[in-house]
Amino acid sequence: MFGRTLRGRFDLLRGSPPPPAPQDAPATVSLSAEAQRNVSAQQDSQCRQYGGHRRANFCIGDYVLAKCFFNNGNRTEWKLGKVEEKIGAMMYIVYIGDLDVKVRKHVDHLLKYKGIVEDDDDVPYYDCTDVTAGTSIEVEESRGEVAPQPPVGDSGRPVRSTRNPNPIYK
Repeated sequence: MFGRTLRGRFDLLRGSPPPPAPQDAPATVSLSAEAQRNVSAQQDSQCRQYGGHRRANFCIGDYVLAKCFFNNGNRTEWKLGKVEEKIGAMMYIVYIGDLDVKVRKHVDHLLKYKGIVEDDDDVPYYDCTDVTAGTSIEVEESRGEVAPQPPVGDSGRPVRSTRNPNPIYK
């Protein structure tokens, strides 16, 4: 009808074929070896920095920053928490001390905490100031104070919210 093939959406994905070269045109010029190495190095750098997904792996007891959602998701804050349990390949149970709750978080909402934790009562204090070769390390146990535990169900998992996920508005 139009005297040519029409282009559609899939043609945009596939790209257009290169135009045919005239018979009397010179051969294509290839890149120099230095230019090829430079292009290859830049592509490798992009793959290292931006390629693939984030491979976050947290151990039990690691301190993390957990993204907490407030006001129906309109406001978010990063709260300091401690990894309590690994549920699956990407899910963790995190205890957030500021809110005194255990929450289930995906690794996309967790960041490894690189700061210093000052009030860590459940980890024994190791005094390593006068340690020389062959001597043992004196360990001072924690004070024995137990923080109140958040509500936990029969299975040991945190209790879910009782808020109705599908409210009926009248």
